[in-house]
Amino acid sequence: MRLDHDLVSSVLKTDGFLRSFTLLSSTIKPESVHITVELSDNLLRVGHIMNGGAIATIMDFAGGLVVMNDESVVNEVTTNLSIEFISAVAKGPVTVEARLIKRGKTLAHVCIDLYDSDHVLCSTALGTWFIYR
Repeated sequence: MRLDHDLVSSVLKTDGFLRSFTLLSSTIKPESVHITVELSDNLLRVGHIMNGGAIATIMDFAGGLVVMNDESVVNEVTTNLSIEFISAVAKGPVTVEARLIKRGKTLAHVCIDLYDSDHVLCSTALGTWFIYR
């Protein structure tokens, strides 16, 4: 499946869980995806910082997108996602950059970084996705 901004936006709007996020922009390349989402009140926790679950969700979404961006892939599921929370996210919008490390026959490995509006690295992750072809 080849991705474009409209498809990414549509997934965020129609998925029951992901509709909590508002997509502001996306850049989709064959082996990388950059998305920017609004840091809205529903993503904040006590202390006016982004909830860790919201961080994990948007990083997982971006990783899945880069895996899906191949014509032979029909779906993907996360098998592992290891996240390091480096700094609190208090300023939005939030930018997530996912880079494909390797896509094999059944597994793909992705590196994902999340930045606040000052482009400070706040979280980094390594993930593995199972590929359905």
